[in-house]
Amino acid sequence: MEEKPEDWTYKGSPFLNIGPHVQAEYHKKPIDPNYNGKHPSTQFQIHPLINHDPFNKVKNCKLHYENRYDCPFVTNEGYFVVIKEYRDKYHVLVEFLCSGWQTVVPMNIIKTGAIKYPYHPNRFGFYFGEGSYTKRQHAKIYAAWSDMSIRTQDPEVQKKSKNWQYIGVKIDYRWYNYQNFAAWMDNYLQSLNPELYNDYQIDKDILQWGIEPKIYGPDTCCLVPSIINGALAMQNCGALPLGVNNNGFHYSSGMTKFGKEVYLGTYKTPEEAFLVYKEAKESYIRELADYYYSINAIHKEIRDILYRIDIQPDGSEKLR
Repeated sequence: MEEKPEDWTYKGSPFLNIGPHVQAEYHKKPIDPNYNGKHPSTQFQIHPLINHDPFNKVKNCKLHYENRYDCPFVTNEGYFVVIKEYRDKYHVLVEFLCSGWQTVVPMNIIKTGAIKYPYHPNRFGFYFGEGSYTKRQHAKIYAAWSDMSIRTQDPEVQKKSKNWQYIGVKIDYRWYNYQNFAAWMDNYLQSLNPELYNDYQIDKDILQWGIEPKIYGPDTCCLVPSIINGALAMQNCGALPLGVNNNGFHYSSGMTKFGKEVYLGTYKTPEEAFLVYKEAKESYIRELADYYYSINAIHKEIRDILYRIDIQPDGSEKLR
């Protein structure tokens, strides 16, 4: 198990061993022969960290809610909860037996089993956590977190040609908690030009140029405009150098600049064509760095790294 740094604040579960250091098992739904389809909460999921009593379910649905606090309900996620205080049908204090975590919810939420546990891991081990960041009010941030988790953890998504570069990429375990990720991204966005709010993308490569494997984390990622992210996506053409194509007896080079294809000429050897591409591409990256730094769309540290990028014929990463 990876040791935790001493100077960090981990918003993980203080009770359960849930997080990136433990991959949650896929939850299996048991088949209940006595299930009559009347009570949705009776079909719950087995959680690998909790021992369930399936015969308790029928009893749960027949409780006298105001008077019986000792018999637990089962949530749809598979956790046992008990009522600690009944104020009225809209304000019921419940406690999760697995950890002691408490929350106030309406009575109908308890009956249907729809109470959400903030440390319940999804199939990749990610969890929502406790905090002020929500899905709706912070839609851009939540979409970025969800997209990051799927691209780096789902093998089916990585099979697509555009996602091959995410194979082997790791996630800092602090970012398995959505609240930790959201706080980082929100603070970063506030330090940049707000006019480009919807154009910023998470980049894992700039601060880790030439380092493998790549890691998504608060110390290894930055936010940049999408045009910079696109300019750094470089793939070579098989045996030919980066940016070079074979036109029969000659070799041509070209690149994408400000969203348009730019033809850089035809040359006798692939080496000549690559050198022209290299000079034009590096100049374009520096041009982007200067402009977006001037309008506070990237930090100085990012601009300085972009100036040092040394493009290689095989597309490998190297800094001057």
